[in-house]
Amino acid sequence: MDNTVAVGDRVRFNKLQVENIGFSYDGNGAVLQKSSASFARGWNGIYGNNGAGKTTLIRLLLKILSPDHGGIFVDGVDIGTFNNRDWRRYISVLPQHTYLFDGTIRENIRLYDENVQDETILHVLQRLGMLKDIEKLPNGLDTKVLDGGKILSGGQRQKIAIARAVLRDTPIYIFDEPLVHIDEKSKTATMEYLKNILKNKIVVLISHNDAMVDCIDRAYIISEGVLQPWLMELPAERKADLPCCQ
Repeated sequence: MDNTVAVGDRVRFNKLQVENIGFSYDGNGAVLQKSSASFARGWNGIYGNNGAGKTTLIRLLLKILSPDHGGIFVDGVDIGTFNNRDWRRYISVLPQHTYLFDGTIRENIRLYDENVQDETILHVLQRLGMLKDIEKLPNGLDTKVLDGGKILSGGQRQKIAIARAVLRDTPIYIFDEPLVHIDEKSKTATMEYLKNILKNKIVVLISHNDAMVDCIDRAYIISEGVLQPWLMELPAERKADLPCCQ
């Protein structure tokens, strides 16, 4: 019997808290242990090496997995009490590897939401520096995307995914290496746009290095399964000793 409830008006999405969570796959060693964090509105960075537990944390935040102990709360309400599908309606995820389905560029961006107008889509693409790329395509927004978007570059696919996330306008955003496929020339402008338009959202940015540390408001490192605050005021020579910066 499903005893979960809809999110509804129970929360205002001011803060997402991870409290002393632990998790292991099939009991074979803890992937996360005694991990706590407080993600307020603004940009929250999580840094750690590959295999440190970042992907597991994302799955826990999305309720794909459930913690073995501890809990995750939004404005003090345990997300475990929410219906899974309803909870995910309030979260936009930008994965490291962009998924585009067979359809037009327009359909891939607005996800069949008829309320999203072309004018809005084109404005976001212009801010992401991709409008000229779209105009060069034979059918513009009506250009068919097939085979995962092979006609597009990795950076173009990622910008489409970013536009898709922005236009969903959810209270929580999870970005996993959001600029990994974007060229150096576009990275600064892209981050400045996202930083501004999402300033009142809860943004969790996942990265294996500190390349975007100047863009975030608070930071955590994850090492050996433990998530803990990163003391950003540390001098550069001591930051270099942190696992995420090696």
